[in-house]
Amino acid sequence: MDQNKEITSPEGGLVETKPGIFEIKGFSFLDLTYGFSGATRDNFSYLYSPKEEVAKRRYDFATDLGVNPDKIVQMDLAHGDSIAVVTAQNAFDLTDNDHAHKLAETDAVITNAKGISLFLLTADCLPIIFYDPVKKVLSLAHVGRKGAELNLPVKVVEQMVLKFGSIPSDIVAAIGPAIGPECYEGTDFVGQVEDSLR
Repeated sequence: MDQNKEITSPEGGLVETKPGIFEIKGFSFLDLTYGFSGATRDNFSYLYSPKEEVAKRRYDFATDLGVNPDKIVQMDLAHGDSIAVVTAQNAFDLTDNDHAHKLAETDAVITNAKGISLFLLTADCLPIIFYDPVKKVLSLAHVGRKGAELNLPVKVVEQMVLKFGSIPSDIVAAIGPAIGPECYEGTDFVGQVEDSLR
């Protein structure tokens, strides 16, 4: 497959903006930089590849995306509904594999801090970006079956309202690449999440 072609899907699809970096078609803001890695970027988890290789991949991804790899906030996922408000004090070097820097047992982060980036590793679960372009509040959430059951997307919006004064109608959300309903048995948690965002 040509890596510079648009990937289509019923939801609108992904567009490759740089080699191995994708954005959601139609979800673009001048003051928001984000991206999803493609298969050509390989593995970003220290659990499955040598530290030096992963550190280089992470560094290259951040710099290719145009963000500072030394100012990253990453979650150590709980697979639940925990939410943390983060500031620049929570940021660390993306290439550091010390789990002590990650936010322990967190499934969503919210910030209005400038100069930091939010980073999330997913496999089957949904990465969801929430953005309030009026108040300049950003959230990144990891939503799996349990998070969907616990209404994590709704709770993220509630916290954006409570902590930053966001107005729900100003918040836009986009679901990133994840497992499809044809890949698992049971309830359609992806559809459940989509419904909760309406």
